[in-house]
Parts: sequence; C-alpha cells; structure tokens
Amino acid sequence: MSWHKITLNSREAGVPQVEDLELKFDALFMAAGCPPDMALFASRSRDGGLDLYFSPEASIMAGELVRAYGGQDCEPPRADQVELVEGFRNAQRRLCA
Repeated sequence: MSWHKITLNSREAGVPQVEDLELKFDALFMAAGCPPDMALFASRSRDGGLDLYFSPEASIMAGELVRAYGGQDCEPPRADQVELVEGFRNAQRRLCA
C-alpha cells in the first residue's frame, strides 16, 4: 500500500473545489466506519497551491476520488509539514514520516 498526493494549483485550490473534495472524502470516511488508518492531510505551497496527502488506507477506500483528481504515488509526508484534514487526531503522529 502506498501514499497518494493530489496537487492543486492556486486556481484549483480555491474554497469551492477543496470543500467539495473534503466533503466527498468525509462521506467515504464515514461510510467506511471511520477507520483509524484512513486519513487526509494537507500542505499549502508557497504559490498558494495545495497538496493533499491520502494515507495508504485512504488511498484504497477513496481510490476513485484519488484517481478523479489525478492523484500520484508519493512518499509519506513529514508530520511537521502537514495538517490533518480528516481522520483521528493521532493519525498525523502515527502515519506520517
């Protein structure tokens, strides 16, 4: 299982698109029974873009969403460089590098 990242440029990282993606992820998270290893993280880039990181469990459970937004395999993000968007509070400490 691998991590996936969706990169949104500054135009794509606007509130409506990000909220839509987060709502879709939230629905999948709830439907899956809130698995402890399913988490979504975010990191803002200097140019105003946004990187969204899907944990391995999230990559499986939200695979269609990852593919729809052009998600790519990636290394686990560093815990000090991302914020938890959806998942359990301790997911960042447990799952990130």
